[in-house]
Amino acid sequence: MRPVMKNKILVLFCDECNLPMNDAYGTQYIVTFVRQLVTRGGFWDDNHHFIQLERIQFVGACNPPTDPGRVVLNPRFLNHCPLILVDFPGRESGRSSETAKAHRG
Repeated sequence: MRPVMKNKILVLFCDECNLPMNDAYGTQYIVTFVRQLVTRGGFWDDNHHFIQLERIQFVGACNPPTDPGRVVLNPRFLNHCPLILVDFPGRESGRSSETAKAHRG
């Protein structure tokens, strides 16, 4: 499975990655599936054929696990994910962006 256009990459954005609740065994089905796609490069279909992914990139976003309704992501999944923290801008950042807008007119 790959993008139709050659030399193109399909980016799949997964929002709220840490929203699915854990099952009785502590597994988040969708997160485990995405981990398989990333680590194995594909998945097994219903006919027991391996579907290999090519030129597909996964990007995800989640809130802190301390937010209501969020769960901690499994370290086995996070081990394969580069993480970037983007926090809310501080008071000074808000002021400087408003000042910049005023100067642009």
